[in-house]
Amino acid sequence: PDVMMSGFAGKAEEIVSMFDSFTIEQQNHVLRELLGRCKPFQLKMLLSEWKPLMAFDFVECLSKDLTERIFLWLDERSLCHVACCSNLWRKRANSDVLWKAMCARKGWLKFGSNKCLFQPVATTQSLSPTRTSQPFLQFTTAVSLSPATCHWKNVYMRAHQLDRNWNEGQYTVLPLLRGHTKRVSALDCDGVYIVSGSSDNSVRIWDLETHECSHVLENHTDEVTCIRIKVGLIVSGSADGVIRVFNASTGRLFGELKGHLSSVDCLAFDGNTIVSGSADSSVRVWNVHTGQCNYVMRAHTDEVKCIQIIGSLAVSGSWDATLRVWDIRTGICRHTLVGHTEAVYCCQFDEERVVSGSADASICIWDTMSGEMKHTLTGHQAEIYCLQYNLDLIASGSADSTVRVWNHQGLCLHVLLQHIGIVRCLQLNRSRLITGGDRKKIVVWDAEHGKLCNVVHRHPTLLHLMWADDMRLVTASPDAPGTLTVLSFW
Repeated sequence: PDVMMSGFAGKAEEIVSMFDSFTIEQQNHVLRELLGRCKPFQLKMLLSEWKPLMAFDFVECLSKDLTERIFLWLDERSLCHVACCSNLWRKRANSDVLWKAMCARKGWLKFGSNKCLFQPVATTQSLSPTRTSQPFLQFTTAVSLSPATCHWKNVYMRAHQLDRNWNEGQYTVLPLLRGHTKRVSALDCDGVYIVSGSSDNSVRIWDLETHECSHVLENHTDEVTCIRIKVGLIVSGSADGVIRVFNASTGRLFGELKGHLSSVDCLAFDGNTIVSGSADSSVRVWNVHTGQCNYVMRAHTDEVKCIQIIGSLAVSGSWDATLRVWDIRTGICRHTLVGHTEAVYCCQFDEERVVSGSADASICIWDTMSGEMKHTLTGHQAEIYCLQYNLDLIASGSADSTVRVWNHQGLCLHVLLQHIGIVRCLQLNRSRLITGGDRKKIVVWDAEHGKLCNVVHRHPTLLHLMWADDMRLVTASPDAPGTLTVLSFW
């Protein structure tokens, strides 16, 4: 056998030597002849040997711009895997172009300049009994990585963790805001100040960062029924029939707007114009800078319970079961929306549609420009106290203890069951839906899929008013003395 192997080795060396002496064309001819004589298993063996030899790193051969165009087809998880392949691949994947696009897909571009998101993450454990074993993510500077993680990847990581905190119930209860001696009856926030009105006739201004009351405004002579804050101005309405305007930072009274003959029950404020609805059945339009009442619009035959303003239009809903679309530049009622059979408690509108909820347990969708009713949404079994919509979904809360999610064609997509008692307030932020009501319960949902994300069982008080942004949730209690609770999810 040794002699045979020795003879084979010599012949093999001779064949290789002859192959080397051939021209390229001759070598190609010999290879084709050999391949034609190979068995399938031999071809398979050759393929496995050739694969590593044929492999090459295309990223090395392409410009940064071309690599980014290719990587843009990946999702965020795949892009993270790409970054683990090699130093070069990490450098190419660590691109603001790529991660800004990833943020855009999630609707997180707004976090690009959010300084709060880059503050240290709270380490306090969740106070929710539904918390998972996942702790808050701690962000540290990885000094061993070069180059450092790009800005938009940092934004994506933090926004992803914030979203996860909401879904998994990772939050911190900040110090309760106490001071009102009676129930809190009105609430608003601009991200800097929380403003609250109470049955104790006062307005309080709270600093959202320090959680301290900066001003107590005791100008009203009756219960504060509604309040709005915008561009540093606070507008509050009262059961005394007077609207008062304050400076949010100083607490100084700018003016008193008098004219309503009964309680001011709802307000809309866009920074320049105030539109108010009253128990005297009238709607008034005011110039916030001059205090002048531009128009008194009388068309409703009962108390006005809700009002919204966008541009030159306002929509009001009333106990008379109708809604009115007003042109606030002329004081003319463009449309009377008739369809509900009982009081209209809530509404929202834009240039295309008006959506309203009523004590008759129905939701109506109207065309803003024509006043035509498009859809009637039925399914709730009791009064509808709150609703909100975005481009894709409508969410409604009812006294039947349910939350329903609809599309704009009137189809009920999901019936959400968690609450016991009236669902009094809700907030819809993209697909995240936050609902609140009786029994001290706040629920966080994935509205798009009708999925329960988290139940905040340990809210310290009952609640009937709510405000939320991307990081915080502010709620107000109907109990006396009134308190406000701030939950921080970052």
